Amino acid sequence: QGIDIMISIIVPVYNGEQWIEKCIKALKMQSIYNQLEIIFIDDGSTDSTGELLDEYVSKEPYMTVHHIQNNGVSNARNVGMSYAHGKYIAFFDVDDYIEPDYYAVLLEHMDEECDIVCGGYIVDYPNQSVCCKSRKLLQIDYPECVKEYLQSKDLDPNIWDKLFRRSSILDVFFDTSLVQSEDRYFCFQCMKKARRIRIIPEAKYHYRVNPSSAI
Repeated sequence: QGIDIMISIIVPVYNGEQWIEKCIKALKMQSIYNQLEIIFIDDGSTDSTGELLDEYVSKEPYMTVHHIQNNGVSNARNVGMSYAHGKYIAFFDVDDYIEPDYYAVLLEHMDEECDIVCGGYIVDYPNQSVCCKSRKLLQIDYPECVKEYLQSKDLDPNIWDKLFRRSSILDVFFDTSLVQSEDRYFCFQCMKKARRIRIIPEAKYHYRVNPSSAI
């Protein structure tokens, strides 16, 4: 690819045919697109998701797709991490969208002493949007990271508004036995290993609330 992969973005997809095109467009619009590795995990979709991903990804040098048997989002994310080569890992849900400088801003706040950069997010309901973000730039060092995670209103349990240093979470996985809150538990494990986390007062990830979402 001519440039080191900075961020591996893992996108689990199950029956997401209606979102594929918009998802790929949003990722291609990223200002640091050529520093990204986008890994789609087709979790045994029964609609045209698999075919659509094959078609789109075949034209994109920075995207790959892996088809697996349906075993839930936690397993799909674990599989995605096993294929990651980037210095950092990020997670993206196929029915959400991001602003063009989203990953550039997260990367800008990362440094060699930091293991996790946490952004904010915008919840998009059908008739309104709600912004959830820190009011100021915050930096927390080990061992206060876990305490801050458990007590702070500025540090949410979502995985898709964060950038993780891959080398610091090589032995952290999603618990496939959890039906819900799997991202909360994953973040907890990551916080226990973090030397430093940085919370930035930016919200550029849009969490789209739709009737078919898992939540």
